[in-house]
Amino acid sequence: MNRPASSARLPALVLLLAAGCAQEQPPEWPQFRGPGGLGVSTSQALPLEWSLESENVRWSVPLAGRGNSSPIVALDTVYLTEARRAAESPEGVDKTFERWLLALDAATGTPKWETPVVSTAAEPKHWLSTHAAVTPAADRDGVYVYFGSHLARVSHGGEVDWLVEVDPAYAAHSRYGAASSPVLASDVVIAMQDREWGYTRTEDAGWLAAFERETGALRWKVEWAGQEGPCCTYTTPLVLKGRRGERLIVAWSWFVREYDLETGEVLWSRDYEINQLASSPVFENDLLIVSGGAHAVKGTQAFSFAAGEAGSEPVLLWGNKAAVPETSSPLLLDGILYTVTDFGVMSAWRASTGDLLWRHRLPRGQYRASLVGGEGRIYAASQRGVAVLAAGERYELLAENDLGGAGRSSNASPAIGGGCLLLRTVTHLHCVGERSESVTAGLSGAIRPSWKR
Repeated sequence: MNRPASSARLPALVLLLAAGCAQEQPPEWPQFRGPGGLGVSTSQALPLEWSLESENVRWSVPLAGRGNSSPIVALDTVYLTEARRAAESPEGVDKTFERWLLALDAATGTPKWETPVVSTAAEPKHWLSTHAAVTPAADRDGVYVYFGSHLARVSHGGEVDWLVEVDPAYAAHSRYGAASSPVLASDVVIAMQDREWGYTRTEDAGWLAAFERETGALRWKVEWAGQEGPCCTYTTPLVLKGRRGERLIVAWSWFVREYDLETGEVLWSRDYEINQLASSPVFENDLLIVSGGAHAVKGTQAFSFAAGEAGSEPVLLWGNKAAVPETSSPLLLDGILYTVTDFGVMSAWRASTGDLLWRHRLPRGQYRASLVGGEGRIYAASQRGVAVLAAGERYELLAENDLGGAGRSSNASPAIGGGCLLLRTVTHLHCVGERSESVTAGLSGAIRPSWKR
């Protein structure tokens, strides 16, 4: 697929995200970064201070396997994926991992069920990642899970409705493992996997595809290989809901594009200098912002859908190369863009102009989890703790919460649902809320973690 010219024309409109309308939003977190994929919650009474040992933990569940995926919340249930090393592997296979989906009662943490979705040979991955790094997505019919080579829908009762092998060559072509989470649009589930070996292995193919939610059948697929494609992108697509329906936006390394949801056709494309993009884009009102990159080819780019002439693609408002996040997805909330680098340098920008409002170094470790916000607060999770900041034009650190003890660190992004902040650590899933007593629940397979074998 060659890069198209940036001349496609669209009807003029100012996009209105349903995710931005508090009165329309259920108190759920149905995909990576919640409603609309924006990291913003409308929940009330979110926790400020806690201790995972003794204070404001509603429930805590030990995990049998490992994963960097985030929990999601749908229909009063918390869903989480994990990978467990199989006791035995087929002849000629070094390691095999079973990929699981867990379901917990959102209020109590009580296990509802746990389902093995697929068992495959261990693919090459980044040393910071796991074999279950992709966050699922849910609708009223089920939960959609993606593990690089396979995509599946699991019913809310724990039955696998369908399972399709979407990328048979995934393990052979994998370098850092699957990272892009599936998203739902119209009657399809969108999944993507970029090739990961730069320009050195031209046979590697990346793809973006739409699969029917009801059956898993392929609706359309866009593929590229060699120097035709973007190379090395680990973002999750955005589905914007506006007056003309849903729109699919993908921020790749080197350019951002809109795709036609019916055909996969590229509607417009805007270039920028961002390499190996891992952080996902954000959107509010008419602003679309991409911020990330690696290897000194990083940047923040802010686009406006309203600034251009009638029928035009989005217009670049401003760009900046300072304090760009390497891994953490930014947060766009009430006209302010918040970013945090891997090493904890957090910045707040006026989203419409790019003016810097404040910049401070946060405490406690490296910040690879994506930012989330709610109730006028921002939650920035590191591998050692969670900093809680006041949202606004002035820097104000409200609380600093320690994850406590060795083995608790995680790169998973927090989720907000069921009236609490959901934190995944290496060994547990915690529901943190303003409550004095604690509840400890357990899974049948959690007595002996399979990843310790």
